[in-house]
Amino acid sequence: MKNNRYCHSKQREKGSGRENLAEEKDRENRKTLRQRQRNIREELLADRLRIPADVCEGTIRVTLTGNTRAWVENYKGILEYTERTVLLQGKNGRVSFEGEGLCIEYYTDEDMLIRGRIKALKLDS
Repeated sequence: MKNNRYCHSKQREKGSGRENLAEEKDRENRKTLRQRQRNIREELLADRLRIPADVCEGTIRVTLTGNTRAWVENYKGILEYTERTVLLQGKNGRVSFEGEGLCIEYYTDEDMLIRGRIKALKLDS
Protein backbone atom coordinates (compact mmCIF):
# COMPACT_ATOMS: atom_id res chain seq x y z
CA MET A 1 0.00 0.00 0.00
CA LYS A 2 2.76 2.45 0.80
CA ASN A 3 4.20 2.04 -2.69
CA ASN A 4 0.83 2.85 -4.29
CA ARG A 5 0.49 6.01 -2.26
CA TYR A 6 4.01 7.00 -3.21
CA CYS A 7 3.33 6.40 -6.91
CA HIS A 8 0.09 8.37 -6.81
CA SER A 9 1.76 11.29 -5.06
CA LYS A 10 4.52 11.25 -7.69
CA GLN A 11 1.90 11.36 -10.45
CA ARG A 12 0.21 14.30 -8.77
CA GLU A 13 3.57 16.08 -8.57
CA LYS A 14 4.17 15.53 -12.30
CA GLY A 15 0.75 16.89 -13.19
CA SER A 16 1.15 19.87 -10.90
CA GLY A 17 4.58 20.52 -12.41
CA ARG A 18 2.94 21.59 -15.67
CA GLU A 19 0.55 23.81 -13.78
CA ASN A 20 3.48 25.28 -11.84
CA LEU A 21 5.29 26.07 -15.08
CA ALA A 22 2.19 27.79 -16.45
CA GLU A 23 1.80 29.81 -13.25
CA GLU A 24 5.48 30.73 -13.32
CA LYS A 25 5.23 31.92 -16.94
CA ASP A 26 2.13 33.95 -16.04
CA ARG A 27 4.04 35.59 -13.18
CA GLU A 28 6.97 36.38 -15.48
CA ASN A 29 4.62 37.85 -18.09
CA ARG A 30 2.88 40.01 -15.49
CA LYS A 31 6.26 41.17 -14.17
CA THR A 32 7.42 42.06 -17.70
CA LEU A 33 4.17 43.93 -18.36
CA ARG A 34 4.50 45.90 -15.11
CA GLN A 35 8.09 46.81 -16.02
CA ARG A 36 7.02 48.03 -19.48
CA GLN A 37 4.22 50.10 -17.98
CA ARG A 38 6.64 51.58 -15.44
CA ASN A 39 9.11 52.46 -18.22
CA ILE A 40 6.37 54.15 -20.26
CA ARG A 41 5.24 56.18 -17.24
CA GLU A 42 8.85 57.24 -16.55
CA GLU A 43 9.36 58.28 -20.18
CA LEU A 44 6.16 60.32 -20.22
CA LEU A 45 7.04 62.01 -16.94
CA ALA A 46 10.57 62.81 -18.11
CA ASP A 47 9.21 64.20 -21.37
CA ARG A 48 6.63 66.41 -19.64
CA LEU A 49 9.12 67.71 -17.10
CA ARG A 50 11.83 68.02 -19.76
CA ILE A 51 14.23 65.90 -17.73
CA PRO A 52 17.06 64.26 -19.71
CA ALA A 53 16.44 60.54 -20.22
CA ASP A 54 19.75 59.46 -18.66
CA VAL A 55 18.85 61.21 -15.40
CA CYS A 56 15.36 59.76 -15.24
CA GLU A 57 16.40 56.23 -16.21
CA GLY A 58 19.46 56.21 -13.98
CA THR A 59 21.77 55.01 -16.75
CA ILE A 60 25.51 55.49 -16.52
CA ARG A 61 26.75 58.62 -18.24
CA VAL A 62 30.39 58.75 -19.37
CA THR A 63 32.14 61.89 -20.60
CA LEU A 64 35.56 61.24 -22.14
CA THR A 65 38.19 63.95 -22.51
CA GLY A 66 40.67 62.58 -24.99
CA ASN A 67 42.00 59.22 -23.83
CA THR A 68 43.24 60.40 -20.43
CA ARG A 69 40.10 61.40 -18.50
CA ALA A 70 36.65 59.92 -17.97
CA TRP A 71 33.92 61.57 -15.93
CA VAL A 72 31.34 58.96 -14.87
CA GLU A 73 27.89 59.76 -13.46
CA ASN A 74 25.02 57.58 -12.14
CA TYR A 75 27.09 54.50 -11.35
CA LYS A 76 25.96 52.16 -8.55
CA GLY A 77 29.23 50.60 -7.45
CA ILE A 78 32.85 49.68 -8.18
CA LEU A 79 33.20 45.99 -9.04
CA GLU A 80 36.90 45.90 -9.97
CA TYR A 81 39.70 48.42 -9.68
CA THR A 82 43.29 47.87 -10.83
CA GLU A 83 45.84 49.95 -12.76
CA ARG A 84 44.63 48.24 -15.95
CA THR A 85 40.87 47.88 -15.37
CA VAL A 86 38.03 49.80 -13.75
CA LEU A 87 34.71 47.94 -13.81
CA LEU A 88 31.58 49.80 -12.67
CA GLN A 89 28.04 48.59 -12.05
CA GLY A 90 25.15 50.71 -13.25
CA LYS A 91 21.41 50.35 -12.88
CA ASN A 92 21.05 48.78 -16.34
CA GLY A 93 24.47 47.27 -16.97
CA ARG A 94 28.21 47.52 -16.52
CA VAL A 95 30.92 49.81 -17.87
CA SER A 96 34.53 48.71 -18.15
CA PHE A 97 37.54 50.95 -18.69
CA GLU A 98 40.75 49.28 -19.84
CA GLY A 99 44.11 50.96 -20.12
CA GLU A 100 47.36 51.73 -18.34
CA GLY A 101 47.95 53.61 -15.11
CA LEU A 102 44.24 53.98 -14.42
CA CYS A 103 43.32 55.61 -11.13
CA ILE A 104 40.13 56.87 -9.60
CA GLU A 105 41.13 60.40 -8.74
CA TYR A 106 37.81 61.43 -7.24
CA TYR A 107 34.53 59.72 -6.41
CA THR A 108 31.26 60.19 -4.56
CA ASP A 109 28.03 58.16 -4.48
CA GLU A 110 26.97 59.87 -7.72
CA ASP A 111 30.04 60.51 -9.86
CA MET A 112 33.75 59.84 -10.29
CA LEU A 113 36.80 60.91 -12.26
CA ILE A 114 39.07 58.26 -13.79
CA ARG A 115 42.52 59.27 -15.04
CA GLY A 116 45.15 57.35 -16.95
CA ARG A 117 45.70 56.12 -20.49
CA ILE A 118 42.27 54.77 -21.47
CA LYS A 119 42.55 52.29 -24.34
CA ALA A 120 39.05 50.80 -24.33
CA LEU A 121 35.58 51.49 -23.01
CA LYS A 122 33.14 48.56 -22.97
CA LEU A 123 29.42 48.66 -22.25
CA ASP A 124 27.57 45.54 -21.11
CA SER A 125 23.81 45.82 -20.61
